[in-house]
Amino acid sequence: LPHEKIGLIPNKKYMNQTYKNRGGWSTGHLLNLSIGQGEILVTPIQIINLINIISNEGYSYQPHLNINAPKIKSNRFYNSNVFKHMKKGMYDAVYKFGGTAYNAKPDNSQAIAYGKTGTVQLCSNCEIEPHGWFGGILEMKNGKTYTVCILIENGGKGSGLPSVLAKKIFNFIVNNNV
Repeated sequence: LPHEKIGLIPNKKYMNQTYKNRGGWSTGHLLNLSIGQGEILVTPIQIINLINIISNEGYSYQPHLNINAPKIKSNRFYNSNVFKHMKKGMYDAVYKFGGTAYNAKPDNSQAIAYGKTGTVQLCSNCEIEPHGWFGGILEMKNGKTYTVCILIENGGKGSGLPSVLAKKIFNFIVNNNV
């Protein structure tokens, strides 16, 4: 897409350059980044592409708007256990009590959902609500798989409205055998 921005997943080099006057890369930065905080910048299309890679355990297709466009496959070569571990965490986020994506759990046992929530804090100690997002996978018992990414600007935490909307989408898919 013409206005799609390049994302940022900071590495040591970036952090050392950005914070060279404040010590550069640190374990604290790593801990912050590991939970999705800090200097991470992503678009909804980049998130859904990541969700597709996790769902497919290593590959996705280049996103496009033209249904007749050629499918361009992209592979990410990691041990398959990496993707299984990520899906397990996303499963727990939906099905374990206290999981941040618990509100996305579909009502029907004909599907299994996996999810990851996010809250994008715009400023600290201000009145502006954070952006809330949910990225997830719905695996149907009939073998079909669907992925979603929901971003609500100033919508609060990802565990709130974005997860509730994901549940509505998941239930629609299951109930209408889409």
